[in-house]
Amino acid sequence: MARIVTIAAQNFREIGPVRGRGGKTLKPGVLFRSGDLSEVTDACVARIRELGIRSMVDLRSAAERRRHPYEWLPAIDADAWGDPGESAAAAVSELLHRAEAGVDDVAAAMCDLYRDLPFSHAASYATLFRRVAEGRTPVLFGCAAGKDRTGVGAALLLWSIGVDFEAIFEDYLLTNQHFDRLRELAARRYGWRDLSPKIDMGLRAERVFLEAAIETVTDRCGGIDGYLEGTLGLSAGQRAAIERELLG
Repeated sequence: MARIVTIAAQNFREIGPVRGRGGKTLKPGVLFRSGDLSEVTDACVARIRELGIRSMVDLRSAAERRRHPYEWLPAIDADAWGDPGESAAAAVSELLHRAEAGVDDVAAAMCDLYRDLPFSHAASYATLFRRVAEGRTPVLFGCAAGKDRTGVGAALLLWSIGVDFEAIFEDYLLTNQHFDRLRELAARRYGWRDLSPKIDMGLRAERVFLEAAIETVTDRCGGIDGYLEGTLGLSAGQRAAIERELLG
């Protein structure tokens, strides 16, 4: 489904092609998602520049950005946005290191995390949506793994333009094609070297995780329109602008 983008970075890919509202297709080259980009080479930066990226929304916490800064970012986007929060809601490290915790415990915790992300990271997602509404595309957004915070953000964007859930899940699950690289990153950065089933559960993209987010948005907000208006504070005009910007 995703177009191939050759960049040596964690889980970097273009979203699409998918069909949205009215049978229109997501425009090529407008949405890019990624994981950690703190170790990209000059050649990778040049490739990102070639993609015409106009805006970067960094979903990592302020603490994560201090530990692993994107020194190259001003060359791409002088007005990049980063989450001002200090905590990384996507971190489940404590649970993964508890000896008594099992696979089912990690799966349940991940579902709880996904239920929370649309609301705990509403400011981040609102900025992402507003940048699209302002025409600041192509836009690149990402977090550490490019899986949880990024996966929910991508799902919300696609849901907002009428992409069907099966296509949304398909895009989300493409993260598992990058699993070995993510495992290496987790071991090197966070000390998750125990290749146990519970560690794998925390690192993989599982359909049930994203289902938990979608179900919670539906239950609490009545669906994506209620979420965009009531939680992200987007006007009808902004929502229409997003659809015009992304679909063609």
